[in-house]
Amino acid sequence: MNPLRSGRLYQVTGASSQTGEDVEITVEAHDEADAARAANRQGVFVSGCKAAGADGSTWASAAARAAPEVVAPAAASMGMTFAETVAGDPVVQRLVRTFPGLGSRVDRLNEEDRAYLSDLVGEKMGVSHRDSAHVRRLMDDAG
Repeated sequence: MNPLRSGRLYQVTGASSQTGEDVEITVEAHDEADAARAANRQGVFVSGCKAAGADGSTWASAAARAAPEVVAPAAASMGMTFAETVAGDPVVQRLVRTFPGLGSRVDRLNEEDRAYLSDLVGEKMGVSHRDSAHVRRLMDDAG
């Protein structure tokens, strides 16, 4: 790992290797695997890891707070909001890691953002047709 390059904040949950108590820490890392390794070095058995904002909150939870009134049909049956469904989608998570500018659109998720996200391949950012189609289906399924 190159200590001169800055990483991104990750919220890591797990258990203390010393006491077995639940632990939640924030580490700076380049990706989730790097964050898990950093937590292991600090004596944490890792059970979960997600990207965190500057204030320690995850962008996924910020998106859930931003648009709780819009609910996807499939997510509604599981008790999840539309914003939580979008933020929790692995393709969306990967795209936000690759293109950090998408994070603010996923956070707000207003009508303009939904239109933008449903046609990512048209934005000439380098998003594949497959990923763009997946996000479009996610938006269409939500109504």
